[in-house]
Amino acid sequence: MKLLIMLILSLNLFSYVGKIEPYKKIVLKSETIGKVSYLNSSSSFVYAQKHTILKINSKEDLIRLNSLKQRLEATKEIYQISKSTFDRKKSIKSLSKNEKDREKLNMLVKKQSYISLSEKLKLQLSNINKKTFIVENKYIGKIYPKENEFVSIGSIIVDTYDISKKKIVIFVNQEDIEKIKQKDIFIDGKPSKFFIESISNVVDSKYISSYQVVLLENNNNINFRFGDIVKIDFK
Repeated sequence: MKLLIMLILSLNLFSYVGKIEPYKKIVLKSETIGKVSYLNSSSSFVYAQKHTILKINSKEDLIRLNSLKQRLEATKEIYQISKSTFDRKKSIKSLSKNEKDREKLNMLVKKQSYISLSEKLKLQLSNINKKTFIVENKYIGKIYPKENEFVSIGSIIVDTYDISKKKIVIFVNQEDIEKIKQKDIFIDGKPSKFFIESISNVVDSKYISSYQVVLLENNNNINFRFGDIVKIDFK
């Protein structure tokens, strides 16, 4: 009888081994070039609610930005005067159509100059923003550049991790996939709140007879240490 009970239990138990990892790794890379002018090296290996970790020198960009702002203000005024003149003249019946068209064309040229400078200003602001790296609600891993070091487009700046969830990846045989869906997940013999996030429809390239299954559990502890190897049971 005891042997029969053990056999029944073994038929309803699916055991695996996996590592508890952060939900996602996000690698920040530079989209611009320049020298590192500020580095908050103390931000490494901490959870950041909002940390500025690095800045690339943007002194020349700020000078160009101020110049663009002044030019844009002047161009806007010129356009507004031109538009006001056109609006006034288009209702004067004594003016010829050609003269009105010339005034309209002049106004449209001024308008185009204003739009063009506006776009250049937005682009300049975008370039400046790309030179400041801020991490929010992530765990900060390794910061790669050093202060005064030159970085180029594509250079890795920092590894960050979304630790809002714990993740375990296991590989399950096809015949067991449907069986584990309806079972509770135990970690090291204890009930857990892990759930199945996804099951691959394609066999894994390494474990060629198995399908990747991703397990998740919400994580509210920012000091949780990832990396433990655990036993996963489906009961």
